Amino acid sequence: MEARVRPYTEEDLPSMTAIWNRVVMDGEAFPQQDPVADDESSDFFGSFDFCGVAEADGRIVGMYEIRPNNVGRCGHIANASYAVDPDCRGMHVGRALVEDSLSRAASLGYRIMQFNAVVKENSNARHLYEELGFNLVGEIPGGFRHRDGTYHGICIYYRGLRCRPQVLQVPGEGVPCWYCYLHRRMRVHGVRRQGGGSGAVLGRAADRRGLRPR
Repeated sequence: MEARVRPYTEEDLPSMTAIWNRVVMDGEAFPQQDPVADDESSDFFGSFDFCGVAEADGRIVGMYEIRPNNVGRCGHIANASYAVDPDCRGMHVGRALVEDSLSRAASLGYRIMQFNAVVKENSNARHLYEELGFNLVGEIPGGFRHRDGTYHGICIYYRGLRCRPQVLQVPGEGVPCWYCYLHRRMRVHGVRRQGGGSGAVLGRAADRRGLRPR
């Protein structure tokens, strides 16, 4: 089974919610404790900079979301979460999600991907991250409370991203892509979001990351 990763649609929300909630309720990887209600899923997943889903054999088998890890002068650092249908683990769905998220985060103008709380015992995830070039910063002992009440260490990882041209070149501006151009314009000249499409997505991301001038 080969998974294809794509942007989510409204039709994917029930499957996304079920997969997300299953990881939350397992209490072994996500810091969240409360499941997402069905009537809140659209707002919840729509609040992220980007959500992608992995589809295989006509069904959703995994998902990821990208959000800013910080704001302002650290707003160029991204964070992401990944959830895979437990019945599909071992089928390289996680790898497909992580690889796609790195490319997507770069296209959104992020320069670094950082994971703040990878549970130390989550060996499969840690092996994958390290295989994909993530660097281990260190461990916070007892940083994660397991569902059984025991405390486990969490590991911090980061990896640099490469901004890739996605839309068009901007002649004479000396910047590599349209997204970077928009970022610089918003920071320096106060350009406001107009309309939809990639500019609107970037504008919402810039609002949350503190990049848009006030």
